[in-house]
Amino acid sequence: MNKVNKIADFFYNGLKTKTIHKWHHYFDIYDKHFRTFMGKTPIILEIGVSFGGSIDMWNNYFNHDCIIYGIDIDKNCGTLNFEDNVHIVIGDQGNPMFWDDFFEKNNIHFDIVIDDGGHTMQQQIITFEKVYSRVKYGGIYLCEDLHTSYWDEYGGGYLNKNSFIEYSKNFIDLINAYHVRTPLSLDFRKDTFSITFYDSIIVLEKYSERDEKHPSSQVVRANT
Repeated sequence: MNKVNKIADFFYNGLKTKTIHKWHHYFDIYDKHFRTFMGKTPIILEIGVSFGGSIDMWNNYFNHDCIIYGIDIDKNCGTLNFEDNVHIVIGDQGNPMFWDDFFEKNNIHFDIVIDDGGHTMQQQIITFEKVYSRVKYGGIYLCEDLHTSYWDEYGGGYLNKNSFIEYSKNFIDLINAYHVRTPLSLDFRKDTFSITFYDSIIVLEKYSERDEKHPSSQVVRANT
């Protein structure tokens, strides 16, 4: 019997009081990467509150045993009704000074970050650069709706060097930094265990602790 995806079940069958907009193929991606945090009271950051339905979806998924910070530029989001474990902050994810101020006031690190904000290239890149270091070891950074990287009106376009897709392709080199003969920073490699690309989504998983070992020191040879 296939396991029930609680996120999809809530979307299609759950009692909802707020609107949710999601591509249907996202649900299996969420469940695959978020399931490990069940029962661990994860701290979640979601950029892009909109009508608030996805925050209720995360709350349902984690059995209301989580802490959620929601960020949106729309002041109306501050009037939405949520449970006490939800904190709404009004601000512009595309403004680096907003993030500096946010983390000065909130010295927190997150188990899960979901960027479902404005989807422009500037917003996605600035958010990653300001927030990725605030993902805990063992945590997840997920940026969705990357199809806007192919749309001119969002600052993207196919093979546009300014798109988030092209920006994130650099992660492939950075995670292989030990093997690149032109010196690259090792910070990303020491923090990041994996990068997974899906249709319109990228997921980055961090090591459970910082990995300071060069891969050559971990080679295992079996006796024959």
